[in-house]
Amino acid sequence: MKFIGYKDLKSVDILKDVDEGSLNDLDSIATKKTYSTGDYIVKQDEEAETALIIVRGTTEVFRIKDDGEKEEIILMGPSDIIGLGDKASLKPKWRRSASIVALESVTIYEFKVADYILLVEKHPDLLTAFQEISKRMSHYSFIKRLFPFEAFNYRKIRSIANLLIEKKVPKDTTIIREGDISDSCYFIMEGEVEVFHMIEGKKHVLKVFDAGAVIGESALLLNVRRTATVVTTQDSILLEAKGEDLKKIVYQYDDLSDFYVDIVRQRSRPKQLACVEINSGKGESYTLKNTETMNFYQLTEYGYFIWNLLDGEHTIDDLNEKFTSEFGISPGDFVTQLVYDLTTQNFIKDPAASLDSVNDEKEEKEEKIGFLQKIIGKFIK
Repeated sequence: MKFIGYKDLKSVDILKDVDEGSLNDLDSIATKKTYSTGDYIVKQDEEAETALIIVRGTTEVFRIKDDGEKEEIILMGPSDIIGLGDKASLKPKWRRSASIVALESVTIYEFKVADYILLVEKHPDLLTAFQEISKRMSHYSFIKRLFPFEAFNYRKIRSIANLLIEKKVPKDTTIIREGDISDSCYFIMEGEVEVFHMIEGKKHVLKVFDAGAVIGESALLLNVRRTATVVTTQDSILLEAKGEDLKKIVYQYDDLSDFYVDIVRQRSRPKQLACVEINSGKGESYTLKNTETMNFYQLTEYGYFIWNLLDGEHTIDDLNEKFTSEFGISPGDFVTQLVYDLTTQNFIKDPAASLDSVNDEKEEKEEKIGFLQKIIGKFIK
C-alpha cells in the first residue's frame, strides 16, 4: 500500500487539528489516487467497500433514475467525504447509490470502511472529525435547496454553509424575543416555529414557519430591534447566521443582492389573481384556493386583512402602514414575507407598478441608511 504521510492528510481542513498519531494510523490504511476531468470516481450500483476523502478538485454527484433521466444531487470538493456517516450506520459492503465524476483534476484518499471501523475504536477523534464532515455536507445540501441559493455554484454554497452554526433547539424554546437587539438570523433545517405578538396578555400569531424558511433576517439586515417573538413549536434544528456573517454573504455575492432587488421590483404593488377563491374556516382562519393550480394557502386574521388590500394599488409600505393603523402594532417583516409566500405559491399577479414609478421613489430611497443601502442603490440605478 502506498505511503502518504500524515502531513498530506493534514491538508484536509477538517483533519488539521486531529492528533498526529491518529493521522499516521489513518495514513496506514489509505491509498492516494488522482483522476482527470470526466473520470468516474465511483459508479452508481457498483459494489463498494471503500470510503473516500477529497483533497483537491471538484466532483459532481448524480444518479440515473428509473426513467433514465439524470438527477443532479450535489457538487463536492476538498474535505468532503464519500461513503461515511455516523459510525452506527456504517456497513463493510454496500452498493453505491450515485455516481461521482471529476469536474477537474481530483485527488482523493481511499480506504476500506471495515479498516476505518476498527481504527476509530482506537482513535475517537477521527470519528468526531468525520462526523463533523458529514454534518457540514448535510448543511451544503440543505442550503443548495433554498431559494435563491439553488442557482449558486459549489464554492458559494460551501462558503455560505461554513458560516452557519447548527443548533438543536427543544420545543417551546424562545429563539427571538420582540424588542431585543438583532444579532442573528436562522435557517430552519428541521422543525417548526411560531411568530407572534403579545397584546394585553393575548398572543396574536402572525405566521408559522417550517423547514426551509429563514427567520429574523430583515431586522438583522436593517439594524433594528426584533419586531416579534419566535418560539419553536417542535424540536428543531436551526442553522444560525451571526449578523456580520450574514452581511458578508450579501456583500460578497452580487447575484444575491440582485435577488433582493428582484423581490422589491416584483412585489412593489401586489395584486390578487382572479382565479383565487377564499373560504372561511374555524375561528379566525381563512383558506385561499387557486382554482387553476389547486394550490391552497391558510391565512390568519392578519393575513386576511392584508389579502383584502392586494388590489395592485398598494405598495408594501402602504400595507405596513395600514396594518399598524388597524392592529396598533408593527408588522415587522410579516407583510413582506406574506406577499413573498403568496407570490411564489401563485396567488398574486405580477406587479401593476412599472419601473418608472419605482424610479420616482429614488430620492426617498436614497435617504435610507443601513445595510440594505447597497441593494437599494443597485435597484434605483
